[in-house]
Amino acid sequence: VFFERGERDGAKKTSYAPGSFTSDSVYDYTIKRKLNGSVGLSLTSGTYGWSEGRNTTVHTFKDQLPDVCDATKQPCLTDEINIEDCADSVIKTIDALKEAGLTEGVDMFPVCIGPNDNLEYCKCKNCTKAIQKGGGTQAATLIPFINAVIEIADEVYPDVTYATIAYQEGIKAPTNCVPNEKLNIIFCLIQKCMAHSLYDTDCHCEDSNTYLINNMTFAEYLDDWCKLSENMGVWYYPTNFENALCPLALDRVVRDDIRYFAEHGVNTFTCENYSNGTGFDFLNAYIISKLLWNPYMDDAEYNSMINEYMEAYYGEGWENIRAYYDMMQRSGATRGCFAGFASWPEEQGDMLM
Repeated sequence: VFFERGERDGAKKTSYAPGSFTSDSVYDYTIKRKLNGSVGLSLTSGTYGWSEGRNTTVHTFKDQLPDVCDATKQPCLTDEINIEDCADSVIKTIDALKEAGLTEGVDMFPVCIGPNDNLEYCKCKNCTKAIQKGGGTQAATLIPFINAVIEIADEVYPDVTYATIAYQEGIKAPTNCVPNEKLNIIFCLIQKCMAHSLYDTDCHCEDSNTYLINNMTFAEYLDDWCKLSENMGVWYYPTNFENALCPLALDRVVRDDIRYFAEHGVNTFTCENYSNGTGFDFLNAYIISKLLWNPYMDDAEYNSMINEYMEAYYGEGWENIRAYYDMMQRSGATRGCFAGFASWPEEQGDMLM
């Protein structure tokens, strides 16, 4: 089963952060869709049973090393003192989780250790040398740093699991090290072109957008990480952060991308999406939750799933909504490259007007 991470009481686990839901409704939705929570949500109460959510940010150095960096900076990752201080902070985090009643290996989520959300990486002599030796990626300092932190924390808590991100300057896999097997590498596709899937050889986004990474290159980066680690995840962005009110035609792209993740051994999935009210957000969340359990569904099953949802959600006249939905998907298939993080899909907007 795709994205299976273990079982308890017959409930397989996945990781998905659905957007567009209130705190009250997300619990019921998550359980019914056989998902295991959301960022900021852990389904460990008696009401909802057991699950493994992640309720902490992945940008953690600002909290774990507050004496050397804030949210606008990055720490030196070759400094032995920073390794020891970060390990001490991680152990205190686990202490707090255990005091809250969580048990490692049962209902404790992976402890995150990761870079802050900025590009101000350390450029000291040792870090620069390590990055050059590791193939020019910031991950060449990040992974050895986290491995060392885990080694120290293992002396106190040997059964805890961890997570970090392959993100921006660290999106490429290092050539000088291998991640600890307990470390979930979350490959972040924030620079991915959302007009094309990872299978699509027609993606030429680098010709017009310097922020985007060509999807064929992105696929190579993910494949390289998968060769290094069997504990791989993705952080997916099927949205447009820059223009949240613009409808997005992502049906074909999301379906193909999830199949790509399944075929390449990805085992955790987190989805970050802004609700815009104009792009079938609830339907998109429903589709993704279904694809996580069956990424290989054929066209007949896929279309039947959408029809079933629309008939239940919209009631009488749902066929007209389906016709509009299909028109929106066709328009999206004709447009050029765009970044979900910061682009205006003008061609699609013109065709819908």
